[in-house]
This record gives sequence, structure tokens and C-alpha cells, in this order.
Amino acid sequence: MIQSFRTWGTDFDEVITRWQIARARPMIHLTTADNNDGHELITPAQIAAGGGDRYLVRLNKLFYEKGMRAYVRPLGEPNRCLNVYAAYDCSGASRGPEHSPRAYKQAFRRIYVVVHGGGKAKAINRRLAEAGLPPLTVNVRALPKSPVAIVWSPLPAGSPTVPRNRPKHFYPGSRWVDWAGTDFYSGYPEWKALTGLYRRFSGKPFAITEWAVESGDEIAFLHEIEAGPASRSYGVQVARLAGMPPALLRHARFALERLEAERIARQPQIDLFAGAAAAAGDAAGHDSEKRGAAAVANSALGEAVAALDPDILTPREALDALYRLKALHRDTS
Repeated sequence: MIQSFRTWGTDFDEVITRWQIARARPMIHLTTADNNDGHELITPAQIAAGGGDRYLVRLNKLFYEKGMRAYVRPLGEPNRCLNVYAAYDCSGASRGPEHSPRAYKQAFRRIYVVVHGGGKAKAINRRLAEAGLPPLTVNVRALPKSPVAIVWSPLPAGSPTVPRNRPKHFYPGSRWVDWAGTDFYSGYPEWKALTGLYRRFSGKPFAITEWAVESGDEIAFLHEIEAGPASRSYGVQVARLAGMPPALLRHARFALERLEAERIARQPQIDLFAGAAAAAGDAAGHDSEKRGAAAVANSALGEAVAALDPDILTPREALDALYRLKALHRDTS
């Protein structure tokens, strides 16, 4: 999965190619903060009233026309005070009715109904009315059924952590949520709140929509193995657990960091649907990757290391590769 963070009203045709090349399931997070100066483009209450319908209709038709199954994550972390659409500031004071929990829930419901689509305008307006919302503000005959899932993702405890900022106050209702989720960072280990959130909304599929280890880079335990590529490369850490020599580990980490830096340098931004430009960047950077890989291809072991692509290995494939490398190291030492 590749998640892209997009500003309300922006297009993202250029990123579809990247998704297709990566064979990744896309997730788009929508924020109402301007990408340049951070000011608020539209309030939750304005979205609920239909002020953003033209953009929501564009999203509906885009996902339908591309036939691309995607996760849409609108206004994530509504209970984080630093977000422009948050109901409360960082002192816990209300930001007014335009940003109230009710306005957020109504905005979320409207996003759900319109982006999902699937009916003539009369049917869409009926669903909006059932959600307590006014009819469409744009003139359309019908909206196609787009292959999307809408993800609701508050913080586990809220920021600030005051009772009225807890996730339950922002839940739009089961009818208007496909997936529940949350963001979790090691610097804020709200385990109790995370457990409570998961249990409270256990009737929905649950996702950790953002996560990060803020210090250290070690694997402490393995909970579950699933088929497919991991969200990042853990090859060096697994190699350490497999007992590979320290000198090889240092070299592998150096090579990985170099390749990642080169990839980032030629791909300035990962957007939601950088298509042709990113593909061209991959082709232009191919020669530099070959030159970097040649530095480790001085022996059978080096060639084997160079042949690995840690970004596409499943955990099982990575383990098998490590055993092969260890055998090569034993033969050459």
C-alpha cells in the first residue's frame, strides 16, 4: 500500500502510474490545509453543507473511471489540535461550531455518500437526507459506484487528551464507515487507548494508518507473517538476527542507505494517483543504481547481495536469501 497526503481540491492523475508500477493498493488522505501556507481551505461545516461537492464528485468519477480500488482517508486525526479541521485547540478550547465534532461527523458522512456514489441524483440525495444532510449542490444526473473504502482514523487518546476529545465523539456512525483505524507512534505509547479504540469498533476492519519508531531501529518481536512486500526493508535487521558478520551488515546498511537516498532524490514527492515523471526518473536513475551495485559485486557473495531487491522481498523470501548468503560467506571465508 502507498498512502499519499493530498490537499482538498487538488488533482492527482500523475500518481496513478506510480501506483500501477508498484502494484500497490492506494490510500489517499485528504486534508483541508493549504499545501503552501497551511491555511484552511474549507471548514467541516462547509463540507457538510455541500460547499465541497464539486470536488467530491470529481473524486467519485476519478476512482470509477480508473477502476482502481482505493482507500480514502478523509480528515484523519480529527482530535489532533494541530489540524486545521480539529474541534479543539491545544488548550482544549472549542474552535466553534464550524469545527465542532458534529460538523466533522456530518462532513465525513457527506464525503462517504458522495465519493461512494452508486445511483441517480435522486438516490444520492435520499442517502444524504438519511444522513441528516442537504442535497447535492452540483447538477449531476447520477454518480457511478466507485470501488473505494472510506477509512475513519482518529488518534487513540486525542491531543489534547481531554474527555470531550476522545475518538467516540467523532465517530460518524457505522453506516458511514468502511474501515476504522488510528495512527500510532512510539513517542506516544497510548497502549490502553489503542486497545480501547480497537475493542470499541471491533465490528469494523481495523488499520494502523500511520506508524513510526521514533528512536532505535531494531526488531523486537514478530507477530504475524503475511504474503506480499513489507512497507519498508528489514533485510539488515533480519541479517543481524541470522548471525551475519558485522562487516557485511555495515556494508549492507551503507548500500541500502545510498540506494534509498538516490531513490528519494529522483522522486521528489509521492503523490496519490508521480506517474510518467516518476517512471522517467526511475529510468534516468537506473544507471546510477548499476554503478552503486557494482561496488559490492567483487565476489560471489557481493554479486548475490547486489542481486537482492529488499523492497520486494516477502519476510520468508528474505529469510531464504539470508541463508544463501550465509552459505556463500562460509564458502569464501
